[in-house]
Amino acid sequence: MHFKDTSGINKALNYSVYERFKESIEGRILNKADFDYESGRKIWNQSRHDLKPAIIIKCSNATDVVKSINFVAQNNLLFSVKGGGHNSSAFSMNDNGVVIDLSMMKNIQINSEEKTIVAGPGLTWGEFDAATQQHGLATTGAIVSQVGIAGFTLGGGLGWLHRSLGSASDNLIKVEIVTSSGELLYASENENSDLFWAIRGGGGNFGIITSFQYQLSNVGPELLAGLVFYNLKDAKEIVEFYRQYIKDIPNELGTWLLFRKAPPSPELPESIHGKPVIILSITYNGSVDESEKWVKPLRSIKEPIADLIRVRPYVEWQSSLDGAWTDGFHNIWKGHYFTEITDQIIDTLMYYVPLGSKYSDIKIQHLEGELGSKPEDYSAFGNRKSRFGLV
Repeated sequence: MHFKDTSGINKALNYSVYERFKESIEGRILNKADFDYESGRKIWNQSRHDLKPAIIIKCSNATDVVKSINFVAQNNLLFSVKGGGHNSSAFSMNDNGVVIDLSMMKNIQINSEEKTIVAGPGLTWGEFDAATQQHGLATTGAIVSQVGIAGFTLGGGLGWLHRSLGSASDNLIKVEIVTSSGELLYASENENSDLFWAIRGGGGNFGIITSFQYQLSNVGPELLAGLVFYNLKDAKEIVEFYRQYIKDIPNELGTWLLFRKAPPSPELPESIHGKPVIILSITYNGSVDESEKWVKPLRSIKEPIADLIRVRPYVEWQSSLDGAWTDGFHNIWKGHYFTEITDQIIDTLMYYVPLGSKYSDIKIQHLEGELGSKPEDYSAFGNRKSRFGLV
C-alpha cells in the first residue's frame, strides 16, 4: 500500500501493519477499490479540489480516532480530518494520504432542563437544530444547514444569532479532544483551560474534537426572519439609513447586508433575476410580538423589490439559503473586519457587484451585541471590537 509521508515522498506501508490496524477499529476503512470510496471522498467544494486519498477511515467513536492518530503518527503518514465536509479550502481531503473521517459520529444528548447538548463532530447544523428545536432550543449556527458543527465552531462561528447569543465557540462548555500524541482528554474553563481558550477560534490545529458540549438558549421555534430586496442603485440611501438605525437596536435583532445579483428564485419577480441588488437579511431572536416594531423600518427604507420577511420556523430560516451554496460550487471565500461602512466601501461594491458572477456575493455582518461584549482575550476568536465582518 502506498502513501505520501509528511515530507511528500511516496512511501510503501507494510500490508500487515495496515491489516492489523484495519481489524482493530470499530468503524470501517475505504480504499480506492471500494464502491463507496467516491462518495466517501466527496466534499462540498469537490469541483475545486479533486483530491483522492489512499484510504478514508470512517471512525465510529473516540477510540477509533485515537487509534487512527497513533497509526498515522507511527507510520509518518500524511493525514487530514473530515467533519461535515463543507470546508471551502478542502483541508479535510488530501492526495494519496489518510483521511480521518468523523462523519459517522453523530451522537446527540440533550438536557432540556439545563439547556445543554453533547454533540458528535459529524453533525451538520441542520441535524443539530432539528434535534434542539424539538425542545425550543438552539445556539449560534451556520447560515447554511449543510455546514458541519465542528469546523464552524472551531473557527469561531458567526451566524443569524451571534448578536443575541455570541459566536458558536462562545457557547462551548466542554470538549473531548484527541491530541497529536494520541491522548484523549477534556478541555473546559476548569480543565486544560489554555487548550480550551485556543480551540475556541483557533481552528482544528490543536487536536481532533470527538465531542462538543454547548450551552443552548431559548430560540423560536418560530421567529420573524427573512430577506428584503432593494435595487443596487439605491445602495447609498439604504446603507445611510441602515448604519444610523443599527446604532440603537436590541441584541435580539441580527442583520446582514448582502450584495449580489438576484438569484432565479421563484419567490422573486422574474424581472430582477440576474440584476444587481442589495439585500437586508433580518433575524429577530425574541418575541414575535415585539419584533415587528424593530424590523418594520428596515422593510420600508425604499419601496422594496421583494419582501420575504415572515414569521417562520427557525429550522426553515436556518436552511433557507442552502440552494445558494449547493454541493459542487467553485467557491473561494475571503474575510475582513472593519469598524464603519464607509461611502468608499459602498462605492466600491456598487462598481464591482454588477461585474461579478451570478454565483458571487458579498456579505456584511453586523457584529457587536453579545459577541462584542466579551473582552478581546476571551478566546482565540478575536476582533471583538470590530463592528462589522465582511465575507
